[in-house]
Amino acid sequence: MFEISEMTTEYATEISKWKYDEPYSAYSMKDTEDEIDEIMNGLHVAVTEADELVGYIAFGWSAQPRCENSSAIFEDESYSDIALGLRPDLCGRGLGGQLTECAVSFVKDLFPEDGVRLTVKADNVRAIKVYERAGFSKSTDFTYSDGALYNVMCLTEA
Repeated sequence: MFEISEMTTEYATEISKWKYDEPYSAYSMKDTEDEIDEIMNGLHVAVTEADELVGYIAFGWSAQPRCENSSAIFEDESYSDIALGLRPDLCGRGLGGQLTECAVSFVKDLFPEDGVRLTVKADNVRAIKVYERAGFSKSTDFTYSDGALYNVMCLTEA
């Protein structure tokens, strides 16, 4: 069972080294001090199992891909935003649903009155299927400043 743990510098450093295989290499980390600082911004928690790092959850503004085309979307503060990361060697093993459930539970404990929203690249079909199974549905989309299309998905039933 996944558990929420405090984000530590050690966890952040490990996460910053994560590299994903194609076609998910866009999610690979850059292993920089700036990236570690961002992970340590107070809006990330580690997800562990048996004291082993398996993923992370970002929430609030840290989970929002901000650009000119997305600014109006995130003005609706009746939602809590989440973003998830699963350790690369665990991807494709059916653990995404468990991580999504953990993230939703975490943010609903913090903000019980809010809806839950996440943003995913439109070409990340594997993640979109996981999110749809968890009860999320597409609410809108936008094109990021780098040209990538993103789907904004909201939880329909918490």
